Amino acid sequence: WAVLDHPNIAPFLGFSFYDVGQDVKLLALVSPWMANGSLSDYLKHYPSADRSKAIPEIAAGLAYLHDTGIIHRDLKPQNILVSDHGTAMITDFGMSALADVNSRFTSHSLNQTNGLGGTTRWMAPEQALALTRDTADNQQKPPPLTRAVDIWALGCVVVVIMTGLNPYHTVPADPGVIIKVVEKKPPYGPFPDGPPKQFASYPNLWELCLQCVDMDENLRPSAQEVKRALDDVDQALRYSTQALSQTHIYSGSKTDLSTRHHVLPTLEPPWNRVRRIVVVFPFDLVMVDVRAKFLFHFAVVIRPVVVSFSFTSCNSPASGVSA
Repeated sequence: WAVLDHPNIAPFLGFSFYDVGQDVKLLALVSPWMANGSLSDYLKHYPSADRSKAIPEIAAGLAYLHDTGIIHRDLKPQNILVSDHGTAMITDFGMSALADVNSRFTSHSLNQTNGLGGTTRWMAPEQALALTRDTADNQQKPPPLTRAVDIWALGCVVVVIMTGLNPYHTVPADPGVIIKVVEKKPPYGPFPDGPPKQFASYPNLWELCLQCVDMDENLRPSAQEVKRALDDVDQALRYSTQALSQTHIYSGSKTDLSTRHHVLPTLEPPWNRVRRIVVVFPFDLVMVDVRAKFLFHFAVVIRPVVVSFSFTSCNSPASGVSA
């Protein structure tokens, strides 16, 4: 994580230990504090935001990871942060692995790393099925994970961004998700009346999502192929299904982007109007790095008490204090 450098990857600043009990300390990976929180938080707080804007950004970050040889393995909206400028940034590499090593995914490694809660719904079938196998027997060990597990998760993330529907949203409990996967049921649908209405303006985007969540990992597109399909927000997302198949973007050929232009508006974020000073105590504010571009980088490592002082620019100066 420390060597990654991409506008859609949250920077790694360092690590810190914090107390969780008597003589018990946990290690925290530290990245810059982002007041907007996760993508889930951002879309909840700003329902009118341009949802399609984040999609090519996430795809670009994932393509960079895969080109670097890294499989994230836990991509979901909670692990995508939104910067102060409204940019989507992938974070939380606690479960990531190198693509060129014999990385295996077992129930033991999952429980040791992240637990089952909140992750099961985002697993690709090959991940979820690994939990049902007896990994004590060498002959029953699942095959190494590939980059395709992230493509599955990316397809689910796009559907959540557009519709708010989590994978297997009709299944109330995570164990039921495993059953659906074993039965080879897709994470979304069927939709008798066609794709969800939120995809009406982006018919080809729905087709792309379906390819990303193909039960056969060998049939899913690569991250670079997804990125190419999303490079032009105005054109690539609006192609008809027939036009998309004719361009063969999944086979590696390049579409003609000579007439590229972007027409979707960018939401003016509220932080352009409000300036905040954040005070965190006691001792949960960690100064991690000093750079020329910024005076300091700060990160909060465990649910702190936050007091925010807001200064709003207007004709008659005003200030407020909230806790």
